[in-house]
Amino acid sequence: MTERQSTFTRNRPGIRQYQTALAEALDSEPPVVVLYGESEFLRVEGVRRIRDAWRARHHGGEVVTLAADPGLAKPLGFSGLMAELGGKSLFAREKLVELRRGEKLFFPTAGKRDDAPEDAPGSSPGKEKGFLEYLASPSGSNRLVVESATLPQNRVIGKRLTEAARLVPCPAVSPREAGDWLRERAAAGGRRMDPEAVELLVRAHGTALGSLASELDKLELYVGDAGSIGVRDVGEFLTGTVEFDIFGLTNAVEARNLREALSFARRIAVEGSRDQKGKKDDGEHSAQRALAMLGSAALGVLRAKTVLAGGGDARALADAAGVSPWRAERLLAAARNFQLPEIRGLVDLVAGEIKKAHATGGDAPLSLETAAARLTMKKR
Repeated sequence: MTERQSTFTRNRPGIRQYQTALAEALDSEPPVVVLYGESEFLRVEGVRRIRDAWRARHHGGEVVTLAADPGLAKPLGFSGLMAELGGKSLFAREKLVELRRGEKLFFPTAGKRDDAPEDAPGSSPGKEKGFLEYLASPSGSNRLVVESATLPQNRVIGKRLTEAARLVPCPAVSPREAGDWLRERAAAGGRRMDPEAVELLVRAHGTALGSLASELDKLELYVGDAGSIGVRDVGEFLTGTVEFDIFGLTNAVEARNLREALSFARRIAVEGSRDQKGKKDDGEHSAQRALAMLGSAALGVLRAKTVLAGGGDARALADAAGVSPWRAERLLAAARNFQLPEIRGLVDLVAGEIKKAHATGGDAPLSLETAAARLTMKKR
């Protein structure tokens, strides 16, 4: 765990569990490791780090990558997997076998029959028998690393992997965790990211770590030799994109600045926007995305208002809402601009406009401008 990790990240189970479990797997070199969970970026990163550590310790060892997904490597079944696990390398004394997209082989029906009764031991098809025997006593010079989106416990293989392997959970991350991760990644490259810059980038691109890593790489090229990345840098980088306009809209709504809110809403709804390649984004689609963000902002203000009413502070709000301390402070400031019954009604208003836009296939730009006006207009 690095010194750069914030207190908030350390106190959350997601990233902490991943980092701790991966560190243990790197130190102990268990015969079987399973990286599983919603975050494909963490799974792939974990496999890479295990591979690099193994190569550093086993000079000249062979790495074999297999996948049940034809798009990643040569497709295989249980016979192909066991041929690699049971056979010696022709080129080295030791072998690391990587199985990518393991759910395609082990759990092809997972999610389709989640209410199905648990598989009875011994009922596994014969093609799985050799692998189950291997899990009962993994030995030899070959090691196995499995990357899988899921690890269902109502499957025999899922239960046996849980018992036999070192598990590395790779969960989806919260906005706060994504922000902490982004700031740490920038620091590892020698740059400081201002909290406002982190907030803007996460709100623009969500919590998918792969997308954030790609955007950070482009931002570092954009700022050149500068040692820090500020909100102005990110704003200029995003200028002309719908994300930048939506960020401005939600900020204006939280500040109850009617003129700015309507200006941003009109630009999104009427003009649409252009992405960084200059491609036009139609106003209907942009307005629907902006409505969703307005709904999220209104709920955040409502939650902040509730925390204030209970005597809570920014730390309590950050813990309850899973947001960064900086964002919590912003939400508390916004909450002071609204009365509690009023913001409850405005949350319902935005929800109604979102439903109207989707249910009728109707006028999302008009719904957006209506919601922005009602959210910012103060009662006389």
